[in-house]
Amino acid sequence: MKPFAKTGIMKTFIAGLVALLPVVLTFVIMKWLVLKIAYLIGPASPLGSTLQNTISFVTGNNHQLISYFMGLFLAIILIIVLGVIVQARLKYSFGPFIDRLLIGTPVIGNIYKPVSQVVRLLGNNEDPELKSMTVVSCKYAGVDCLGLLTSNKIYTVDGQPRNMVFLPQAPIPMTGNLALVPSESIHTMPDMTVEELLQTFVSLGLVSKGNTETK
Repeated sequence: MKPFAKTGIMKTFIAGLVALLPVVLTFVIMKWLVLKIAYLIGPASPLGSTLQNTISFVTGNNHQLISYFMGLFLAIILIIVLGVIVQARLKYSFGPFIDRLLIGTPVIGNIYKPVSQVVRLLGNNEDPELKSMTVVSCKYAGVDCLGLLTSNKIYTVDGQPRNMVFLPQAPIPMTGNLALVPSESIHTMPDMTVEELLQTFVSLGLVSKGNTETK
């Protein structure tokens, strides 16, 4: 076979692969999400068992799957109703009331506050504490990583100043890790917003800004 023919076949193969890869990756990510959701709220999960037990007095113990879907449907309706209430005039009093109630509770408050901040961050909420977070690039495990500087608080480790940085993971940013990074290794990225950072991780880097400088 002539070299030209080989090159033409290779280019055609690569073109087809590039066209097919986004579709394959999309289905792979969707499969991963479905499995995660099934693990968290499926019929065999603790939440699924709770839904089945809640509705089983109506359907009976011999219709566990029907009980699960009825309970799931009821839970979705309640969540929608709650969403309507929060989006209405009560959102300015309901949200802060829940925050004060749970944040002031020992142990629960330590878990609720960071979780609520991450959820509101993904929901593009106008939370001043979230707006104060800064997109940074930092040295971690020998490579440059994108992350969020949670605050300007300095932690001293072995006599060295460090900052706490949240390092998201793709494609689900909230499943990242917290790391104490040496302050001198952290560089702010003023041209990238928090929303753009999240889009970058969710899209596996396909949607990202180019030529972004650090300071």
